[in-house]
Amino acid sequence: MARVYRYLTYEDRKLIEAYLSVGKSVTSIAHALERNEAQLYRELKRGRDENGIYVAADAQRAFEAALAQRNRRKGKKNVD
Repeated sequence: MARVYRYLTYEDRKLIEAYLSVGKSVTSIAHALERNEAQLYRELKRGRDENGIYVAADAQRAFEAALAQRNRRKGKKNVD
């Protein structure tokens, strides 16, 4: 059976930020978003600021930059 991979959306990232601000655990956030805990830990690593606080907007910018870089390497153009 093939796996289906889904990127986190900006809305997902804002929910993660909100859940973390009220003290939810990574496990409970993963269950709420129906995602794997490992994906959340990678996302938290991507989106932390210099103070170690997760910021959804920073994570979204990092994701978009990585996606653009990936597309440049493959010779694809961004479709907006």
